Amino acid sequence: MTPDDAARVLGVVAGSPASEIEAAFVRLARQTHPDRLVGATREELAAASAEFVRISDARLALLQVRARDLAAERPPAPPPSPWPLRVWCALLLPGTVITLAGAGIGHPAALAVIPLVAVVLGLALTGRRWLFMLTVILGLAFAALTVVVANFGGLMALGLLQVPVMAILILRTPGRTGL
Repeated sequence: MTPDDAARVLGVVAGSPASEIEAAFVRLARQTHPDRLVGATREELAAASAEFVRISDARLALLQVRARDLAAERPPAPPPSPWPLRVWCALLLPGTVITLAGAGIGHPAALAVIPLVAVVLGLALTGRRWLFMLTVILGLAFAALTVVVANFGGLMALGLLQVPVMAILILRTPGRTGL
C-alpha cells in the first residue's frame, strides 16, 4: 500500500502528523471493528474484518513513512568533545604517579595499577564492552588489594579512576559516536 493510498483509506493528507493519523485510525476502527457487529452474518463479519485489516495496514504504512521522514530530518549528532578524555588522562597520570610513589615500585598495589591503567586507557580510546568489564574486575581487585595493604597512593588512584570511568560510560551511550 502506497502512502497516498493509505492516506486515502484513513481520510488524512499524506504527511499528516502522527496524532492525526492515530485519531483517524481510532475513529474508523470504532466504526468497522468486527467485534462491534453483534448478530452479523459471516459475510458481514468477514467484510468488516477485511476493512479493519485494511485500516490497520494504512495506519502502519503512514506511521512508518512518518518515522522515516523524521529520521531523515534529524541532523547528525555532533562529534563528542575531546575534553572529557583529556581531563581524564590529566587525572589518570597523577593518580598513577601517586600510586607508584606512595607504595613503592616493588609493592603489589603499585604493580597492580599498571594493568588497570592500560585497560582503562584501552576503554577510553575504544569503548569496547569487554574492556569495561575488565576495568570493573581489575578495579575491584585493585580496591581489595589497596584495602589489604592500606596504601594511600592506591586509594588516591582508585578515587581518581572512578570519575573518568563513569564519564566514559555516560559518553559511550548507544547512539553516540566515539571519543
